[in-house]
Amino acid sequence: MHLFGGSSSGPLAPNQVWAVYEPGTRTWSCPEPGTTPGQRYAHVLVSSPEQELWLFGGRQPFYLGTLLGDLWRWREGAGWEQVRPASGPAAGGWSAGTWLQSKMWIFGRVGPTGVLGDLWAWDQAVREWRQKESGPVARCMHAMAACGSKLYVHGGSRAQSASGETVLGDMWEYDPASGLWRQRASGPALYDHTIVGVRGVLYVYGGCYSTGERSADVWAYDPGRDAWDRLPPSGAWPPASQAHSACGSPDRMFVFGGFASNESWEFRLPFAAPVP
Repeated sequence: MHLFGGSSSGPLAPNQVWAVYEPGTRTWSCPEPGTTPGQRYAHVLVSSPEQELWLFGGRQPFYLGTLLGDLWRWREGAGWEQVRPASGPAAGGWSAGTWLQSKMWIFGRVGPTGVLGDLWAWDQAVREWRQKESGPVARCMHAMAACGSKLYVHGGSRAQSASGETVLGDMWEYDPASGLWRQRASGPALYDHTIVGVRGVLYVYGGCYSTGERSADVWAYDPGRDAWDRLPPSGAWPPASQAHSACGSPDRMFVFGGFASNESWEFRLPFAAPVP
């Protein structure tokens, strides 16, 4: 599991910007910084099946720092390199992204002109950004993941200052093959949460409800049934969290950090959909 950047109460030391976690040994390591994208938070970081990392945008540290629109690639043995496409999405933070079908996809964010609702795909084969079809209402602090051959966007806030009136619980599905968006069953209204796809099911963890209360809930969305289920807590369970990071593996979800936390947690996910 790779982590880059983030926000803290002060500037991050160079050897804390870039960290790697090995699940087998449960140990963290901090690679030599070398050339890196530079400190930032509220950025998008996704991995590809080719064992590459792709990073887009974010905001420079500290309140009201500069919004960023740069694109970087990391490869084992080669390190970080900045990719400089001729054009692409406007700079922004609090976006969401994922990898699907040899492309990095990003949707929504806080941009220079406000909250945006555009969908972009970075195609490494031709080294171009391509803007795709618009769909859900503009938002930020939402969650996005791939599951099967589709993209899913859930929740977020219609404004950077989230409130009960701006927080969303809608779920949207995008089919890259047809270029069509489809609204699915709504789930919990959340922002600053995460979503990962594992074995055909999407798992949502943490975030903030529309009341401002932080969540420790895990929700499962089954695209086949178009239905949501709240997983009951069992055994050790992490505290409520928002603005954390998460990623999936073939049978589990990993979660790190969040407001006032540097804890890492591992969820095993033997979810079985209820029988109608």
